[in-house]
Amino acid sequence: MPNTCPRCYSSSVTHVQHPSTPSISSQLGMAALGSQIARHLPIPTPFGLLAGGVIGSILGQAFEPQSRPAPVIFQCHDCQHVFG
Repeated sequence: MPNTCPRCYSSSVTHVQHPSTPSISSQLGMAALGSQIARHLPIPTPFGLLAGGVIGSILGQAFEPQSRPAPVIFQCHDCQHVFG
């Protein structure tokens, strides 16, 4: 962990967590899509949720890149500089 900010040399820095952006191919996103489709088709909603979750899992493994470790990002409390 860096002790000082590279811009103002302050020692008041903290680790910043950036939220990950959800993708449409996530299991929850596809389950929601499956429930919407199930409303318009003659199938029960739980089957639509299950099918959407399975499809989301398959698409997620097939098309999304392997997860990489999140970059270590810090922010200075004095000058608000964000650095890594």
